Amino acid sequence: MATASDSSRPDFQQELLVIREDPEVKRLARGRARSPEMAEDALQAAYYAVSRRLKKPPPIKDLRAYFCRTLVREIFRELGQLQAEAPEDVTVLADMRQGRTGTTSPAPRSFPEEVSIRLLGQGWLRALKARRRELAARVPGRSDDPVRYQKLIVKVAEHTLRTILGENADADINAVLSRGYAEWFAPGNSSENTRHQRLLRARNDACVLLRTIVERGDLIS
Repeated sequence: MATASDSSRPDFQQELLVIREDPEVKRLARGRARSPEMAEDALQAAYYAVSRRLKKPPPIKDLRAYFCRTLVREIFRELGQLQAEAPEDVTVLADMRQGRTGTTSPAPRSFPEEVSIRLLGQGWLRALKARRRELAARVPGRSDDPVRYQKLIVKVAEHTLRTILGENADADINAVLSRGYAEWFAPGNSSENTRHQRLLRARNDACVLLRTIVERGDLIS
């Protein structure tokens, strides 16, 4: 577990470099960016940004997740879509909750932490289920079938919560979107750029929905 003070360790930059070069992290970059060149630029920008950030307090407990959030923000910035009050991409946290091996994997939560997150998560899921119709109505109807799109965004939000809680083995939100509405999201039914934009907007819609239920401080520490 890396903290801000870890930047003085001789192996710190190597640890950060391992995260930057991790194939899963690179796939995340390529999946969000419009080109391999943009993905590589964002990876390098995130690497430098995290290096600078970790020289100052407060400490960062999950270096890998923090790097990925920084990476996504760099991609959004390059795409010209990151606004000053843009919602935290909660789906990235789901991406990073899958089990992994290796020295850069997030440390397992302690038993009290696990109990706390599960109690919180049960409350989030209850709130989502109780407000499902209301929350769906808040989602922009972006597709040819607005109601189907709205229901799918609520489903993605629930899938994201369950992934954060460790109940789902597959945290690939893009795959959930493509399976749930192939006519709109699946490859082959639109240009690559159009599909990318649709996936990006859908993930953002899910994040906006989740922020009505989940407090950011409960997920990021």
